[in-house]
Amino acid sequence: MNDFAKNILLWVVVAIVLMAVLNNFSQNQQATQEVPYSQFLEQVRNGDVQRVEFKDGGRTVQFEGPDKRRGVTYLAYPDRDLYNDLNAKGVTFKADKPETGPSWLAIVIQLLPLILIIGIFIFFMRQLQSGGGGKGAMS
Repeated sequence: MNDFAKNILLWVVVAIVLMAVLNNFSQNQQATQEVPYSQFLEQVRNGDVQRVEFKDGGRTVQFEGPDKRRGVTYLAYPDRDLYNDLNAKGVTFKADKPETGPSWLAIVIQLLPLILIIGIFIFFMRQLQSGGGGKGAMS
């Protein structure tokens, strides 16, 4: 295959990948609509919500209607009446497992830059204290 054909093929592949990525992003943006909490409550009471999923410790509410439209709303405070309304309307709801906090690996990763800076500082201090020629910090 000559260089011209390879170049055209490369640009076609790049264009296809780019269109696929943009299409995926545009579908995700259209799929979930942010609605005010009052509108969400109205939809629940009207029976326009089929499924609800609580995230972020119950502060984020993702829901889906019978026509597969998705929405998201945010709770400023826990609303016990919401659970009663969901049960009364037969809405399926679930909650994500709450986060358990940082793991030891996350803590180590956060402390790594500090440990590295302290280590470099100690290394240079030892080099400077050794004195004499030839074994200095910059030689």
